[in-house]
Amino acid sequence: MAGIAWYPWGRDYFPRHSGFASYKRNLMPSLLLATSVTSLGNAVGAVNWEPIGGIDLFAGIGSAHRNVLPSGLTTTTALPPSYTLSTATEVHVGFATGVAFDLGVFMQLFQKTSAAGMP
Repeated sequence: MAGIAWYPWGRDYFPRHSGFASYKRNLMPSLLLATSVTSLGNAVGAVNWEPIGGIDLFAGIGSAHRNVLPSGLTTTTALPPSYTLSTATEVHVGFATGVAFDLGVFMQLFQKTSAAGMP
């Protein structure tokens, strides 16, 4: 999934002070909206916290497609051998939690830097 986190109260950018320590301002939540890149229709809207630079924890509402059996059939229904079973797709909405990684922070950490040279 790829998404955007919005900090309505503002946020200091990474790195703050000198690195990895957590500060009170870093615990202010943001709003996260994300969608699946490979299958459209799967999405999440959540409250997001970034207690450590680059690692986010979120909780909110998620929606996803899932395949279900046609009405009238259950997993224990006996079907004739020549029967072709076609499944239906429905949207399922529920509680979502997860861990996210801030791509921008990781790019800053692992990008090559040039050494100072002589004039």
